[in-house]
Amino acid sequence: MKRLFSIILICILCAVCLCGCKDKEPEPETTQEQTTKKENDSALFGTWEEYDIPDGQELGDYWVFNSDGTGKWGLMDVAFTFSTESGVITVDCDEGWGEYKFHYSIDGNILTMQEEGNSANQYQKR
Repeated sequence: MKRLFSIILICILCAVCLCGCKDKEPEPETTQEQTTKKENDSALFGTWEEYDIPDGQELGDYWVFNSDGTGKWGLMDVAFTFSTESGVITVDCDEGWGEYKFHYSIDGNILTMQEEGNSANQYQKR
């Protein structure tokens, strides 16, 4: 009886060990667009102050983009959440201000943002 019990116990242990082994699932491939998006997102994080404004016309405008998807628009003194996709920043302002979409590009430490139908504004990373 002890021998039968030992054989059953060994079979159960082997089954548990084999069930615990699982093939590693392959990681999904990252496309060039996803890689570029990640690079743009991380380059966007930080504080950006208005740039190349003629003397006397400065408004003190700035944008803060945090890595957690939150930020602050200094000109309107309003907090927001944001997301980026394919060169467009979607900013959803708190306090009922609504949603804004800006085409953007980053060249070194210069951020260019343009809302549809408006002129482009440039900001320099602080």
